[in-house]
Amino acid sequence: MYARLTTQKLAVTLRSAALIATLGLIAGAAAWAFAGPTGALWGALGTLALLTLASRSAPHRVLLRQQRAVKLVRGDAPWLFDAVVALSSRAGLPRPPALYWVPSPVQNAFSVGDRKDAAIGVTEGLLRTLTPREVVGVLAHEIAHIRQGDLGWMQIATVLTTITRVMSQAGMLLAFIGLPLLLVGEQLIPLGGLLALVVAPAAATLVQLAFARTRELRADVAAVELTGDALGLASALLRIERQGDGFLARLFGLRRQARVPDALRTHPATAERVARLRELAGLPPQAPPPPRPRWTQLNPF
Repeated sequence: MYARLTTQKLAVTLRSAALIATLGLIAGAAAWAFAGPTGALWGALGTLALLTLASRSAPHRVLLRQQRAVKLVRGDAPWLFDAVVALSSRAGLPRPPALYWVPSPVQNAFSVGDRKDAAIGVTEGLLRTLTPREVVGVLAHEIAHIRQGDLGWMQIATVLTTITRVMSQAGMLLAFIGLPLLLVGEQLIPLGGLLALVVAPAAATLVQLAFARTRELRADVAAVELTGDALGLASALLRIERQGDGFLARLFGLRRQARVPDALRTHPATAERVARLRELAGLPPQAPPPPRPRWTQLNPF
């Protein structure tokens, strides 16, 4: 399993680096198209300012309050606390994340904060639906997010996308104001730059979503490193998806997430994640169908 873990980890890490670099190039191109080298410089300064502001704020506390999350103590769920402590120690975190219970029937878990100040929220629906083995896999996935600093990376991606969008909107406004200049053969923004400003926001959004999906795959691999149990997490993902589809969807064979194009997802499709996890366990990507029963016709004579 170690070789398979290393291979998948390297692949998704390189993909993450390529995507964040692409996002930076798109933001830089939008700033350059808007105001040339000066715009690129101001775009870089704006990125640094927004990142500094984001790092000093504590949005995770606001998120926990919005979710009506209740902080748990060890006496509330000893096995849950023991799992978080053990996984945090294996992950090398300075201290275990705080654990919160969220009064929601939705099967969900989320992590907020960084390595020094982190929290994990688990919903009532998740705890009631999943087995302890599956819950441990989900907790390992969230602790992997914390260890990798994924919240910080997603803040960087969000800031770059925001800078791209602001530059695009400012460029569109400037081009609109400068329409009368076209009558005398002048234009404030060249046609090529204007086209770049039109395309840049959509491109940045798609790259940001791809980056988010890649970090989820990276967290899956890291979770298996922590637990050594790829099938536990795979089982949790399948159970969450099936329960989330609802009774009627399961009855008629529908899948709610199937209507969302892959490029617009924040998370990879469950089938892709399960296939990768099965590969880590040394199994075929797809489970073979159960054998069909063989009926033997008995001769009554």
